[in-house]
Amino acid sequence: MNIQRIRVEDSRTKYFEAMWEIPEGISYNAYLLETDEGWILFDTVKREFAGEFVQKLGIDPSEIKMVVVHHAEPDHTGAIPELLRLNPEIEIVGHPLVKGMLESFYGIKFKFRPVKDGDRVGPVQFIHTPWLHWPETIMSYLPDGTLLSCDAFGSFSLKKEIDEEYLFYAKKYFVSIIGKYRQFVLRAIDRLQGMKIRRILPSHGLGWEDPSRIIDLYREWAEARPSGGGLLIYSTMYGITEPAILDLIGSGRGVKIHRMNDRKTVNYAEVLADANNAGEIVIGSQTYENGLFPPMKYLLELMAEKLPPRKVKVLLGYGWAGTAEAQVREILKGWDLEVKKVRGRG
Repeated sequence: MNIQRIRVEDSRTKYFEAMWEIPEGISYNAYLLETDEGWILFDTVKREFAGEFVQKLGIDPSEIKMVVVHHAEPDHTGAIPELLRLNPEIEIVGHPLVKGMLESFYGIKFKFRPVKDGDRVGPVQFIHTPWLHWPETIMSYLPDGTLLSCDAFGSFSLKKEIDEEYLFYAKKYFVSIIGKYRQFVLRAIDRLQGMKIRRILPSHGLGWEDPSRIIDLYREWAEARPSGGGLLIYSTMYGITEPAILDLIGSGRGVKIHRMNDRKTVNYAEVLADANNAGEIVIGSQTYENGLFPPMKYLLELMAEKLPPRKVKVLLGYGWAGTAEAQVREILKGWDLEVKKVRGRG
């Protein structure tokens, strides 16, 4: 089938969703499909790139019959107001929730066709994949075995080839954006593996001509199976507790280390990606103003939200009070914790 990718590269965004640090950048992918009835556009781009996107379309917007919205989040739908300005006859197709979302986001009115799981419009079959990663997310399946997968199977980065570095960015994207909904990921994988998928085209990053590769990785990431290697995450305000923290991890061979100190902090998304399949996790922190060191507290909250419960060793430094332990146990409730406290606040 004649499907074309429209890729817009974004190196301006330093924090995806104003939260996840991405020095590697991100791309927004939309796709155009030519049919006997006209052109179908799948998704758009972030609003600030709408002008560039229209220029890259390669066709006059008047030729677009419909826009399929796989996911209403603004990095996928930001150019819709501009397309409707140029062609008010465009029909928007998506999950029933999409209409209210787009009206709320952009204050626009438009022709809308709701679709549910299994519906077909022309050659396109729609698959409802809730919580990957919003409740209205759908995918599109084409007769030639192409799966347009929206956020699933996507990645941060502007790389042009799939290598080990790219796979890490894909894992980073998975854990930070989709990881909270692991059970929904596994359900979707089970369903997709019953289909004849020849290639996968996501909304961020590169396409997969070998779909089994990324599907297998998604199962591994969703199940969070330990794959060896240790992870040390620690903070130290003045270096006082650093020797004790480093001793806890042993020789350090095969260990990835993320530090928070007076010269640098951690990339939270990268910590989550490394923690997802780490064989052993060690955390070191201090008491700060009678509680847990705030950046570490935030990181533990993210881990509790994005990762399944794990066994973790924790070393806590303190000066006048050892109250941080209670906070750690509350945040990581249900995790298997081995906590050790040492005197030395910084």
